[in-house]
Amino acid sequence: QRAVERDLSLNGCGLPPPGVTCLTFNHNGTMLLCGTAQGAIKIFDMRRFDQLYSWDGGSSITGLRFSCDETHVYSMSTDCALTQWSIRGAAARLQTFPNTIGAHCFALHPDTRHALLGSLNGAGIYRLTSPGHSLLSLNDIGSVTSVDWMITERTSVFIAGTKEGQIHVVNLLPN
Repeated sequence: QRAVERDLSLNGCGLPPPGVTCLTFNHNGTMLLCGTAQGAIKIFDMRRFDQLYSWDGGSSITGLRFSCDETHVYSMSTDCALTQWSIRGAAARLQTFPNTIGAHCFALHPDTRHALLGSLNGAGIYRLTSPGHSLLSLNDIGSVTSVDWMITERTSVFIAGTKEGQIHVVNLLPN
């Protein structure tokens, strides 16, 4: 039986703690990104178990990712905004990408110029500079609730989980 190693508190100023909506580690597990139902984005140092940054990300946060170089954070919120934040020094909004398809979940390509977006109408790969135009679209797979994208030297695979209880695996590079 395992015991909880440590609790990270989101309490502050005597207010009730915000509800956690999403969590993700950086590549080596030393930093933790946390999104809340109240729109807060927080970064924790997992070596010291303390909070490094906290900022208002808008409406309730539905997804978070670090950029590959870990100098930026990308967030998605219930208002369907996909936003890029700089985390050098104080967190600063760099840009918000138009989300004309109503996506509510995402995964990033390592180049951070492309994103896999999931919505109630399916999933697709989009260039972030023109997210209304899909480079690859899967609109016949159901209401997508979760996505991820794995890229290696030999393969590029994305997965999409649906409200209908399916997990779709799509290999983008032929064997």
